[in-house]
Amino acid sequence: MKKALRIAPILAVLFLGILSSCVTDIDSLELISTEAVAIDLAVKATTAKGINSRSNKAAPTEGVNLGLAGEFAILTKSGITNVYRSNITGDVGTSPITGAALLLRCEEVTGNIYTVDAAGPLACRITAAPRLTTAVGDMQTAFTDAAGRSNPDFLNLGAGIIGGQTLEPGLYKWTSTLLIPADITLEGGPNDVWIFQVAGTLTMSSAVKMILSEGAQANNIFWQVSGAVTLGTTSHFEGSLLGKTSIAVQTGATVNGRLLAQTAVTLQMNTVNLPKIAPPVLPPPPPLLTSIGDFRDGGVVFWVNPEDNTHGLVSSLENQSDGIAWSANGDTIGTWSRGIGSGSENTTAIIDAQQRQNIPLDSYAAGLARAYRGGGFEDWYLPNIEELTILSEQLDYLEQIISNPEYNFPEIFDFSNGNYWTSSESEHPGRSKKIASTLNIRYNILDEEEESGWVAKILPASKNQPRKVRAIRAF
Repeated sequence: MKKALRIAPILAVLFLGILSSCVTDIDSLELISTEAVAIDLAVKATTAKGINSRSNKAAPTEGVNLGLAGEFAILTKSGITNVYRSNITGDVGTSPITGAALLLRCEEVTGNIYTVDAAGPLACRITAAPRLTTAVGDMQTAFTDAAGRSNPDFLNLGAGIIGGQTLEPGLYKWTSTLLIPADITLEGGPNDVWIFQVAGTLTMSSAVKMILSEGAQANNIFWQVSGAVTLGTTSHFEGSLLGKTSIAVQTGATVNGRLLAQTAVTLQMNTVNLPKIAPPVLPPPPPLLTSIGDFRDGGVVFWVNPEDNTHGLVSSLENQSDGIAWSANGDTIGTWSRGIGSGSENTTAIIDAQQRQNIPLDSYAAGLARAYRGGGFEDWYLPNIEELTILSEQLDYLEQIISNPEYNFPEIFDFSNGNYWTSSESEHPGRSKKIASTLNIRYNILDEEEESGWVAKILPASKNQPRKVRAIRAF
């Protein structure tokens, strides 16, 4: 008995140790089980919902080469049934089945109708078995190409239900059926490509539309479908439909694309248009570099912006007046701006002040400059003192270039001695109200030891005095 009592505590300790070990093992198993369930749920969720963001790809998706099949709006192997009247724009063909299985009428097709034989009632058919054989072969090759594209950007998107979504370019894959119960938008540029792989059936609900935005082109959209295709009543479909089996287009549905079926196509008062190939989008041309002396934008360039060599100032080829007043009155307007390009602001300020007094545009210098239409431009203006000074400093160089027969200047550039108005009011103390700045520009003929050339001098003048006008503009 005593021996049994001495053994009992030992057994108790051993039992507690075993129990503790079991609990620890159970906790570990529960943790493992919980993690496994979480991973399993995550996998199932991904499979059900699809991958909703595009993976980073090295290159954009390439289009599917349709070959000769691309010239057909509808091409089938087993015939075309139709409820009158449908309107098809593009070629139609069926092969290898007899022409009697093509049930469109001649007036329903704007394009050619091809059959392998002369069977059936269509008087407008073209019998062209070799062409159809090639086209059908290209259709099947295109289907195989589209189906074989790997590494999709989107897998089982929306668990096979994609209504209301905006789809970016890329490769999409569904391992089962696809339903489009609401409008979808394909958003991308004119060179972007969409390929949709559908292992099961494709169903588009009634009145649902595919919308292209941002320049997306139906020619760059490819639907590869292994099961039957149904386009619901009054729905609108975009792209080339490569069907392994039948394509059923229900009443009033429209297609901007191609129906290429390896069995039959059924129509019910539908419109199918072969999409036009959009012209390539070319990058904008590089800015036109320009130089002093160039003839462009209605005049001759006399100043080029050194920051880009693409913008600058041009002078008109002739004077707009050899004697006209600066303004109809001596009011101070405040045209003190002197920077390059600000002569346009001065001109606008002068015109606004004169128009408030109903003074005709052609009766004062700034108005006459703005009214000039050289080269078809309407933004000519009276230069400020700095702009006209720059022009005077370039006259020698301009005349050398223009007089050179190799330059082949297309117009006559005429500049004469005289006092020219600027759009700058004079800062002459005490008389600024009635005074504006002119530039006396003349050709100075010197003796043999000194070089002749154009010289200029700033002179103030009363605003009612007649002076010359030379318009310029910025480009």
